[in-house]
Amino acid sequence: MKKSMIALMLVLVMATAPSLAFAASPWMDAKTYQEKSVGKFKFGFKNMIGGWTEIFSQTQSSCCNKEAAKLPCCRFLRGLGKGLVHATLDTVGGALHIVTFLLPQIDIPLPENGVSF
Repeated sequence: MKKSMIALMLVLVMATAPSLAFAASPWMDAKTYQEKSVGKFKFGFKNMIGGWTEIFSQTQSSCCNKEAAKLPCCRFLRGLGKGLVHATLDTVGGALHIVTFLLPQIDIPLPENGVSF
């Protein structure tokens, strides 16, 4: 029993640690409950609907080290991988923002603050 509890706690810590590295969502700067709730809903909607666009934007903006950056296929493949991960996280994170918009004290940070349009 003790070993399973330790293992469970370790898994929970490892699962939440990456989210602590992200900055707070932009709607967290709002002053009132209503502004935060509406901002969270808009932020979630934008990311849920537009999350798939990260595949294209990350493919265009990603680069490797200086020598490999000269190879277009390296930039493309690295950006494609990063874009797929960000698209998934932004879409799922946006849906979670919409579901929890009435609880603005719960923030779900997204990589690079979600989609950028």
